[in-house]
Amino acid sequence: MSKSPNLATLRLLLNYNPETGTFLWNQRNRNLTGKIAGGVDQIHGYRRIRINGRMVLAHQIAIALTTGEWPKGQVDHINGIRDDNRACNLRVVSKGENLRNKRIYQNNKTERVGVHWHKQHRKWCASIQKDGRRVTLGVFHDFAKAVAARAAAEISLGFHQNHGRKQ
Repeated sequence: MSKSPNLATLRLLLNYNPETGTFLWNQRNRNLTGKIAGGVDQIHGYRRIRINGRMVLAHQIAIALTTGEWPKGQVDHINGIRDDNRACNLRVVSKGENLRNKRIYQNNKTERVGVHWHKQHRKWCASIQKDGRRVTLGVFHDFAKAVAARAAAEISLGFHQNHGRKQ
C-alpha cells in the first residue's frame, strides 16, 4: 500500500477492537473522542476512515494493527460482509484466492456460479476459472449434473465454501 499512515499514527488516533471489529477515535478533537471512526462507503460497502487527509480502508487498518504490518495482498472478508472487520473474519490472500470467495452476480439467472444454458447446443454448460483461464467442465442435459460438475471442480481447486453465496 503506497503512502500508508505509519502504525504509530494509527495507534495514536484509533482504538481497534478485534473481537467486534469496531474502530473508535482515541483523539481527533473533543467532539469525536470515543466515537466510531469513519463511515461505510454506500457504493462498495467497505468502512473507510480518513487518516491525515487520506481515506484508508478499515479492513486494511485492522490487519496492520493486528499483525504489525500493512497487508501484502488483498484482505478477504471471509463471511462476505464488507463492513465486518472482526479479526477472525479477515485474512490476507492473493487476488486469485480472493476471487474464490466471491458472491454470485445479481444478474445470474441460474442461481449457480459457472452454470449457464447453452442456446446453440440446448444443454447446460458448466465452467470454472483456473489460473485466469476459463475451463469448460462439460455440457449436460440435466441441470443437476452441471451443478454437480461445477461443485466438484470448486472443491478440487480449493474454492471457499462461501463462493457463490447470494447477496
